[in-house]
Amino acid sequence: MRDAGDATFQLGKRFIRWARGIDVFLYNFPWGTGSGMTGYFLGSSLVPWQICEWVGQIFNYDPARIQKLLVSQKHFALFGIEAGYTIHNLWLQTIIEFGLLGLLFIAYLLKKGWHIFVLLYRLQKKVSSSIDLSRVWVVFMLLFSICLSVSFTIKFRNYWYFAVLFLFLELCVRDASFHFKQQQLKSEPSIINK
Repeated sequence: MRDAGDATFQLGKRFIRWARGIDVFLYNFPWGTGSGMTGYFLGSSLVPWQICEWVGQIFNYDPARIQKLLVSQKHFALFGIEAGYTIHNLWLQTIIEFGLLGLLFIAYLLKKGWHIFVLLYRLQKKVSSSIDLSRVWVVFMLLFSICLSVSFTIKFRNYWYFAVLFLFLELCVRDASFHFKQQQLKSEPSIINK
């Protein structure tokens, strides 16, 4: 069983990898590294180790330990390539690989997620008990939890699915809003009958 010291060590490793990812992003801005090339830049001695070393000092990692943590010794021994491990954050890896375009994509997803939350929240305040929004909230929370979980892994590499899922969720919210407006029109007495 892992203890608190091990958890601090694991958290430190993640922060160092993310800091190295920011170093690589800044080095390759605005174009990015290209799809699948992040590992070669993470371990490269050509990319300055500025932010990564600063975060390493916070977690008491010396530069040799950081280098060992980030550079795959197997690749270096076999091929002489300073290939690094992954950074364990899909959002950051997308930004690193696609540069400014990846940053805009992530900003779009964040904006879309916030927009859907606001729409759903406002609709929840307006609707009566006749429209059940619990299913839409479940889909929203599922999508939110997936987005949060890929902040700690890169196993889910199909980032474009997120755009499709957010668009689907927005359509669900808009459909629920449409049905609510239809119910309001049916329940109000017609002006013609008066």
